Amino acid sequence: MKDLQSQPFSSNISQILRGHVEKTLAEYLAQFKDHVPGNLHELVINCVEQPLIELVLKQVKHNQSQAAKILGMNRATLNKKIHLYGLTDQTVDKAP
Repeated sequence: MKDLQSQPFSSNISQILRGHVEKTLAEYLAQFKDHVPGNLHELVINCVEQPLIELVLKQVKHNQSQAAKILGMNRATLNKKIHLYGLTDQTVDKAP
């Protein structure tokens, strides 16, 4: 992965990511058939947010200020999410 801060986010990458997300969500929803949970938004956000934070932290070598800037959140919010997901330097280093 190239340095996240030095790369402009192209619309092509955005379209590719959106396509992958749509396909994955369609497959996920198909598993529920007629019984879709009422907290679907929360389930999806939690599934996406944790690996996103892990990858960004790994990319910036655990620098929370840099990670917060890349993620577009303040450092206190990032710190709360790190604790919420139980992320440590060791768990982040093991992330793919």
